[in-house]
Amino acid sequence: MANIAQLFEIALAIGLLSVAGFSALVFILGLGLKRRSALILTGSVLFLALVEIMSRLMIRQYSLLQAIGSRWIIQGALLSFALMIAIGFTVSVLVLMFGAWLMRRQKTHPSESLAHPEKRRVFRQLTAWTLGGLTIPLTSRAAFHAYQDPELSLVDIPMKALHPDLIGFHIIQLCDLHLTPARSLNFLESLVTRINALQPDLIALTGDLADGYVREFSEYLSILGRLKARLGVCFVTGNHEYYWDAEAWCQAYQDLGFTVLNNRHVVLRKGEAQIVLAGIADATAEHHVKSHKSSPAAAFRDSPPAALNILLAHQPHSLFESLSLPVDLQLSGHTHGGQILPLGYFIRASQPFLAGLHRSAHRWIHVSRGAGFSGAPLRVGTRPEIASLRLSLSD
Repeated sequence: MANIAQLFEIALAIGLLSVAGFSALVFILGLGLKRRSALILTGSVLFLALVEIMSRLMIRQYSLLQAIGSRWIIQGALLSFALMIAIGFTVSVLVLMFGAWLMRRQKTHPSESLAHPEKRRVFRQLTAWTLGGLTIPLTSRAAFHAYQDPELSLVDIPMKALHPDLIGFHIIQLCDLHLTPARSLNFLESLVTRINALQPDLIALTGDLADGYVREFSEYLSILGRLKARLGVCFVTGNHEYYWDAEAWCQAYQDLGFTVLNNRHVVLRKGEAQIVLAGIADATAEHHVKSHKSSPAAAFRDSPPAALNILLAHQPHSLFESLSLPVDLQLSGHTHGGQILPLGYFIRASQPFLAGLHRSAHRWIHVSRGAGFSGAPLRVGTRPEIASLRLSLSD
């Protein structure tokens, strides 16, 4: 059933975005230039507002809708489709409006080659059909990138005065899977097998692993429970855990033997080197569970001197709340690397980094692009990843 749901979602993603593109095309061919811009802009704003309200209502009523017996369609498809249509329609509209603007300038200042009205008409129709036709292949490519197996990103993290026993210390960072019942179990099994084959020292799960309630993911949890690392598997919450009863998810991961770090730390050892591994709840946690209020200070409280201090924090901007703390390396996610460019530029308005390894505030911060997708089953300009991080001694 999961494989059918996945194919159904991909097919409908391509189909609906294509319809959105060609709907915008009809506006270009059927309306006058002066009225078209105002109508499309107004319609787009109203449509996006409606979809936002509907998608949020669907999230809140998820448990009720599940009782109908169509959980994989509702959660894995309808919610994604609503967001996908909004994004696809808006992108199509913006592209086509840009083409309309170019044609309007051509009409005002016609070149010699397009001075004849018939040539201008042919040029206008050809441009409209070309832009509309590109919707299908571009959307197909974006859906393929969203569903493909995450690539393995090899990241070297150079550190000064690194303890000899920590040279080559290997961390696998996995986050933003956003598992739904529409996601194939084979996908997750393959992911776990690949990670275990790397034989890491530590696995860091930095939030947003699933979209749904724990009771719907027993098979997925049994597969995740196979993750193995020499020093264990650690987990911190992301914002999406709080949409689906974060306390239940924390308990589920504890039952798997994972170390859940909600504003606390553990002390690990590799050889003679001591490591403080701290984790904080998501920055939005207190709006859902008061006792989970994100606190880097609490996470490091009474921590002993260590050769390496690591902070797991779902959102990159948590680094600003931990500037006074002895953090050597922060691991974050949340951004999906932008997921659909150019939306990444808007994410930068609230997050200091979009993806990759950066040096900031006397620490390294790695922001994973995530291994899945949220909302629209599309990725444009960014691919899902498993981050393989290794520490090295810098000069």
